[in-house]
Amino acid sequence: MITARPGQVAAVIDEFPAAYVPIGSIEWHGPHLPLGFDGLKAEALVRRVASRIGKGVLFPTMYWRGYRTMNFPFTIHAPSFSAKAIARQLHDMGFKIILMVTGHYPPAQVRNVRGAAAWLMKKHPDTYAMGIPEQFAVQDLGYLGDHAARDETSIGMALFPKLVDMSALPNGLAYIDRCKRLGIMGHDPASEANVDFGNKIVTAFVDRVVATIEDAWTSKSQAPIWALYKEADRLARQHQNVLRAADFIKAQGMDSNRDLLAFARWFVLSRGRQEKGPRKTRSQ
Repeated sequence: MITARPGQVAAVIDEFPAAYVPIGSIEWHGPHLPLGFDGLKAEALVRRVASRIGKGVLFPTMYWRGYRTMNFPFTIHAPSFSAKAIARQLHDMGFKIILMVTGHYPPAQVRNVRGAAAWLMKKHPDTYAMGIPEQFAVQDLGYLGDHAARDETSIGMALFPKLVDMSALPNGLAYIDRCKRLGIMGHDPASEANVDFGNKIVTAFVDRVVATIEDAWTSKSQAPIWALYKEADRLARQHQNVLRAADFIKAQGMDSNRDLLAFARWFVLSRGRQEKGPRKTRSQ
């Protein structure tokens, strides 16, 4: 998109009016992942979708608009952005298929991109828009979305292994210590992350998103996209509902109710600030 001239973009839209938009952040992702991980991840996934379809316009990754970021070093905290304004302008350019994938997914940002896509589809029945974090397409495979933990580390190992430094991770840290000291929220990446899981998630994400886009376009129906959202919501209620404490604790990689309470105190009272205290292990 950056190097394309207007006539070139217009020709692509005439052939297949798809816009692929990766969204990320500049944010601490543990000592082992790059600061731009969210955008790198989103771009790599979206690029694979665009390559599989073989048509459309890949937009530059949005790195500077991630908000609700970690309260850790080397992190850019930005105000909210209007995904609705972006979606509307893409539609005005002539795009009928819009895929926004946010690799940074606090609830507010997910609502932003999802709400924009839903608003656009309701306003324009001949438009097929998706605003999703990557886990929306693969929760049934055990990838629920975390922060620099097993899930993101595994997908990083699959997408760009040279940028992942597993030797930077200490072994045996308790859940709350991983959060406070390393900014890692989820299953322990040191012991549980693996490239096979990452490859499985990447393949499934690309297969499913491509199938959803192609089904919607060929059938001229938004139903495949609404079905993806419905299934994502069902699985989220099953695995990430804090009212179902046992399921929530297991999904988050916690060991007990004590972890849940300790995390809540740190995240709310300390605003998730990095703490450099004595090392703890699971046995302590």
